[in-house]
Amino acid sequence: MLEFRDLQRIEAIVAAGGFTRAARALGMTQPALTRSIAAIEARLRGPLFRRGRRGAEPTPLCRTILAAAPEILSRMQALNDRLGQMRGGSGEEVSIVSGPFPFDMVCLPAALALARSQPRIRLRLEVQPWPSALAQLRQRHAEIAVITANEAPDLAEFVVEPLPAWPLHLIVRAGHPLLASRRVTLAAALAHPLVTTAHLSTMLHTALADARGSARRSDVAFPALLIESLPGWLRAVRGSDAVALAPLPAIAEELARGEVVALPLRAPWLTTSPAMIRLASQPLTAAVEAVQAELRAAAARAAQASP
Repeated sequence: MLEFRDLQRIEAIVAAGGFTRAARALGMTQPALTRSIAAIEARLRGPLFRRGRRGAEPTPLCRTILAAAPEILSRMQALNDRLGQMRGGSGEEVSIVSGPFPFDMVCLPAALALARSQPRIRLRLEVQPWPSALAQLRQRHAEIAVITANEAPDLAEFVVEPLPAWPLHLIVRAGHPLLASRRVTLAAALAHPLVTTAHLSTMLHTALADARGSARRSDVAFPALLIESLPGWLRAVRGSDAVALAPLPAIAEELARGEVVALPLRAPWLTTSPAMIRLASQPLTAAVEAVQAELRAAAARAAQASP
């Protein structure tokens, strides 16, 4: 009566807390997801969700399904992996979701190293903000997330392995007005438009807002531009008087070409602390272990390269 994709969709709604966010994570429209759940409920002759103040709340029927769903989904994933290996050539696929900084500093170097040492493992890499990354893990659309997740309300269902922290630097374009000043202050730098992620940690956002202090300008939003990719940040900085935060190893090529400049400003709280995360209930395959080992090695190299 239930199909594999039915379990995936039910789990996605519970993990996301509602149909709209679940549909986005599944790559569906919200009406299409609603219709599919209605069809499942018709087959089961009972409701799966109730609309409440907290979104879509699972019914007892839904909870009964959820009790068995993780094991079924894990077994199906393991079976698909074995079938892929038996077909030959395709190998086992491991999916990684990552924040902007870990993507460039950890995931890509690890992928290149893995291509040399484990050519039968196929990697799928995506840049995602941390809420979407955790949703991908819960729905078993990814095996590993490399993100800054200190804002996440509950990580009890995950295995979390902290990676080395990286110092953050404020960067500007070559020829930026700030570079003409003999002494650049943090408040003066933050008076310019700040480019950052929409999911900046509360601690870092508060510290930046406080540092902005008396230089606050009512005509400039703070932050001014929210982008979820490092190349987007760099393009915005190169083409305007905006400032952005970045670890220096992530922008080494742009620094070497003189396209951007790191301001001589440092503060102990200007850091980013990534972690490698996986769902505790998902089987740890040999391929995932191999990928994790390369991610650890890449993170260690990135930490050594940080000034």
